[in-house]
Amino acid sequence: MPGWTIGDHWHNNIAYTPGAWIALHRICEKHGVGDQFRIHYDPSHAILMGQDTRSIFQYLKDEGYGFLIGGFHVKGQVIDAKGLAAWGSGGQTMERGDWVNGQPSKRAADQVNAWKKQTVLCEHELPGTARHDPLAYLQNRTVDWLDHQLAARELLPLDVSNTHLVVEHEYPAARIQDRARLKPILQGSLAFVRHIDEAAGCMYALQHEVLASQGIPVQGVGRQAYRS
Repeated sequence: MPGWTIGDHWHNNIAYTPGAWIALHRICEKHGVGDQFRIHYDPSHAILMGQDTRSIFQYLKDEGYGFLIGGFHVKGQVIDAKGLAAWGSGGQTMERGDWVNGQPSKRAADQVNAWKKQTVLCEHELPGTARHDPLAYLQNRTVDWLDHQLAARELLPLDVSNTHLVVEHEYPAARIQDRARLKPILQGSLAFVRHIDEAAGCMYALQHEVLASQGIPVQGVGRQAYRS
């Protein structure tokens, strides 16, 4: 993701896309440590780059690397259409206040402004706390949590009962330091994650096991990988 440093390098993480994960895994394989390299997938990064979870999982499956996903960060991203209109997906690259007189500021307080490159066009979502325009799902401007969990079951070779879902809380307005106030927020988000995952599990069982065992077709089309 962008915005981690004042240098305006777009990709500040080597392992930022599935193509890079595969390339890195091949390097690990050459050195005999391929089984040590796994990805803890965070869909919020994908949303920022215009990707969607189902297409990412489908690509990994197609390339024979579906096994790379070892766990999940359950953190969303809400794209700000106004910020996107103003600065595009590259984010704000000028007039942020992290540079002074043509040089990176030496003040830490100023350097934090580099993060505006990302926050000008999006905001992290704590699962269950955001309401979305249905069109946002189709435009990959937020995470479709139900299809996220369904796609994981359909496309990845997971041991579901032993795959961790780690809620990562970075919704700015709700990052409260008062534990008493924060507790019910986190409890609600965890409950949402558990229930949406259970719902996806039920959908998977109905569609791929119950109906399939009786020769009954699944209704509709659903979200499709690679579809623009």
